[in-house]
Amino acid sequence: AQPVTLTGDLMCAHCTLKEEGVTKCQDVLVVGSEGAQEKYYLAKNDVSDKFGHVCKDKKKVTVTGTVQDKDGKHWIEATKIENA
Repeated sequence: AQPVTLTGDLMCAHCTLKEEGVTKCQDVLVVGSEGAQEKYYLAKNDVSDKFGHVCKDKKKVTVTGTVQDKDGKHWIEATKIENA
């Protein structure tokens, strides 16, 4: 998979978005505008751990990494996360 760079709002799928079926904190990058949003769930790795979790807030970030589709969701394995 080719690396991609995406900019959007990093939020918690559980605490902020209150997603059904999500029972614990999970960072998700929301890209696009209202009505045309894509969600990219952040895979846990050293890069995401070092950046830190965004719980009841949102943070504008740029994430570089590889995207993989699993269980009907986009997952991004970050190689770099920066504040946008």
